[in-house]
Amino acid sequence: MHFFDQGSVTKDGFDAYLRQYQPKQWRMDFTPSYIMDRQARFLIKDWLGEDLRFIVVLRNPVKRAYSHYCHAINNWIPGSKWVDQMGYPVENLSFREAIEQELTRMVFDPWHSRHLSYFSKGLYHSQLSRWFELFSPSRFSILVLEKFSANPQSGIRQLESDLGISLDGYELPKLNAQSDQGLSMEDYQWLWSRYEPEIEKLSQDFGIDVSYWKNSM
Repeated sequence: MHFFDQGSVTKDGFDAYLRQYQPKQWRMDFTPSYIMDRQARFLIKDWLGEDLRFIVVLRNPVKRAYSHYCHAINNWIPGSKWVDQMGYPVENLSFREAIEQELTRMVFDPWHSRHLSYFSKGLYHSQLSRWFELFSPSRFSILVLEKFSANPQSGIRQLESDLGISLDGYELPKLNAQSDQGLSMEDYQWLWSRYEPEIEKLSQDFGIDVSYWKNSM
């Protein structure tokens, strides 16, 4: 929906947002960028309150970063609607160059914080910590994508228990297959070493099972 990651919310805009939903017990907004956006959590609390449930699905951050990069390379090109109509940035750097220059790019171009933040979007511990300052961790259902993919029914049962609803007939999401297995082991290990402190803190502080990521290196 990308409603709460636009910087501000008006009463008219919020009313229009709610009108997009059917008048049922549950409303669900699937916008992955909320977790990284520094303002979204405040807007969500101000406009929706605290009686919320959050579902967070975490993917191996190295593979997520490379898939994100490949998505930019494959789709955000001159002549595409993303670039010509929506103004997305064109990625001209190699994967490693883009990672190394990411912080500088994010400072000087607001588009980069949302679209070319390959590394930053994988800093899951930092992101969750900010959300836990406003919302109780008990409000969050956190799934590891690789574990969920290996045993979908276990993940669905967890969500049913956390949310108190039935997910019978739920269709599993397809993995974004943008990367095409093109990441070299050298670059994988280089980026893993950068993520490793965050990954270890996910396990130590929040009890998140990161073994599936370590076993897939």
